[in-house]
Amino acid sequence: NEAAGLPKDYKINANWVKNLDQILTTTKLSSKALYDYVDWAKELGNFYKENLQSFDKFGENFNKEHINKEFNITLKDDFTKNDVLQELFANKGLKMKEAKNTLYGKINGFDSHIKQKDMDEFYAFMQKNQLKDPNKIEKSSFKNIVSDTWMGIDRERSKLQTYVSYAESFHLDSSLIQKAKNFKDEFDTLMSEDLSLDEFKNKYLDFKQRHDEFAKEFERAMGDNLLVKPIDEPFKPIQG
Repeated sequence: NEAAGLPKDYKINANWVKNLDQILTTTKLSSKALYDYVDWAKELGNFYKENLQSFDKFGENFNKEHINKEFNITLKDDFTKNDVLQELFANKGLKMKEAKNTLYGKINGFDSHIKQKDMDEFYAFMQKNQLKDPNKIEKSSFKNIVSDTWMGIDRERSKLQTYVSYAESFHLDSSLIQKAKNFKDEFDTLMSEDLSLDEFKNKYLDFKQRHDEFAKEFERAMGDNLLVKPIDEPFKPIQG
């Protein structure tokens, strides 16, 4: 409380903070951590000053009706000040101001310092420059089924894993299998770097250009392995 500048009658639950920290700085919530760290004392202290201090100027108990109306939340009859803080903090979402985002967190829009306009431009860039889906090669029965919409950075990594899986499953040349693995590993390494979005875009474009060449080689080697052979009897859909 002292570090955050919170009055002593706020009883912050250490396990509540610990759980939030694990969600944001480990892979408990997502495939990669969203933050390198969060300064919880500053985060909670600033949140209190911006949202609750005006209700607590004289150290009096909060007025339940006033809080419910002001913040559109419902408090139990025996609520504490800490209940109010935790309820409001949970409603603010996972964008932390007093924190350092990972590249993964920035790409997924959790950096509160990046303007929405810049995020929209980044998403447009990724839409235009997304990796080729292995299911969309010319001789594939799935090429018109798979969406052309960029589905996020996890989807790009999933494509790279599918290249590896197909290369192994269809017993392509060992050198091609190794190339597929190398590209996936390189992408994982790239995603672990401490980069701005602009720095990432430059490195990603170089990666994509090289991967596009690999995708052509992969497509030639795959032949018609992804073509679904027609069957003699008409397909009968399963009834729901």
